[in-house]
Amino acid sequence: MDLFTFIKTEFARQNSKIEQLENLVRQIPTTHNSTLGEWLSEEQTKELLQRGTTSLWELRKRKILKFKKLGGRTYYNHQSIIDFLDKK
Repeated sequence: MDLFTFIKTEFARQNSKIEQLENLVRQIPTTHNSTLGEWLSEEQTKELLQRGTTSLWELRKRKILKFKKLGGRTYYNHQSIIDFLDKK
């Protein structure tokens, strides 16, 4: 097997694993009973802060709320939300 074929095969294998992980993440419940620990879904955060999507984007942009993107979804750090609420 030449190097190009090996790289192409390895890339396809890794891409398949990523797709499997994305499918698993999409199945994670985004309700208040979520098991994400210190991370809240965007819907939970909007409800908690009573703010919309654009407002959360602005808070992310200004680095007020810590966040992670996973499987096309945004999750917010619980402690950064508490810190934000404490400053209000």
